[in-house]
Amino acid sequence: MEPSVRHRAINVIQSALLIGSMSVIAWLILDMIAGTAWALAVVIGAAGGMLLAPNLPKTVLLSAYGARRLSGRDFPEGVVMLAELARRAGLPRAPVLHYVPSRLPNAFAIGSPDDSAVCVSDGLLRLLNRRELAGVLAHEVSHIANRDLWIMGLADAMSRAVSLASWFGQLLLLLNLPLILSGAAFLPWHIPLLLVFSPTIMALMQLALSRTGNSTPIAARRN
Repeated sequence: MEPSVRHRAINVIQSALLIGSMSVIAWLILDMIAGTAWALAVVIGAAGGMLLAPNLPKTVLLSAYGARRLSGRDFPEGVVMLAELARRAGLPRAPVLHYVPSRLPNAFAIGSPDDSAVCVSDGLLRLLNRRELAGVLAHEVSHIANRDLWIMGLADAMSRAVSLASWFGQLLLLLNLPLILSGAAFLPWHIPLLLVFSPTIMALMQLALSRTGNSTPIAARRN
């Protein structure tokens, strides 16, 4: 089951629109909280970091998450499942499965098709059955096969920056609430709405981008 040219084109357009929308929201929030100069500095720094990220050794990124490699002895079913999905996706090497000691259900992939890793959290393993886990692993293998990990990393960086700026902005808003209520300071109505809802909007866009990026139904392929 290979995606058609039309399907790929639609995915590219949807991804571009989502990334563009996320960029606009991120710029508005950062510019509103820190000013244009700081917003520009954050954008340049994030872009530079994303350009360097693919060249970082996987061990550095895995260590940051406290990830531990799962061997065939630790989790034989998961390792075999991931290897089969990688074979169906046509990857030159199967990703290495890693365990992340987090209660939050989560899975992510890093690396390139030649050298990659898929991480699953403790919360995810406890929550999903075998069929559901296969679907999650296929989703991550799709990201590796389609080479869209960089764009997903960029979306994640923007989402985190907006969440942090939103939290800081809400704190400033709370500290200045007496001035606003007394009429000593004027606050446009759209600012509180943007501060409160922007992290949720960014998270939803990130999820939509994640679904859009997977154009190849790996779990259903047979060779």
